[in-house]
Amino acid sequence: MLYVNSYLNICDNSGITQIKCFNILKKSFKSKGTIGDMLIGSIKKLSRNYKSKKLKKGDIVKVIIVSINETLTRNSIKIKNNKSFGIILNNQLLPLGTRIYGMVFLELRLKKHYRILTLSIFIF
Repeated sequence: MLYVNSYLNICDNSGITQIKCFNILKKSFKSKGTIGDMLIGSIKKLSRNYKSKKLKKGDIVKVIIVSINETLTRNSIKIKNNKSFGIILNNQLLPLGTRIYGMVFLELRLKKHYRILTLSIFIF
């Protein structure tokens, strides 16, 4: 689960590696974020070979959560992930990167994020 003021790793090729969560949209202040929720955060770390001047450290971006650090049960099968990952979105709510690395859960299909599912390499 993700809470406010928690750190989230980014799993796309946009050049950003980590953000800090400010607010989870469409939820109350004390609630927790799950897969498919949108949040607003600040950029904390960039990759070493990031050359674009569009986004800088400290900028505020929108992010979608694609996997979280907890066990999920689906048809009596338990799935455990070690880290929480997200994807940076642009102003039209489309992914900023062109590739998505890591594990992406199928719960995104229920929230109608089809573009993320088509860009991902490994869907679980």
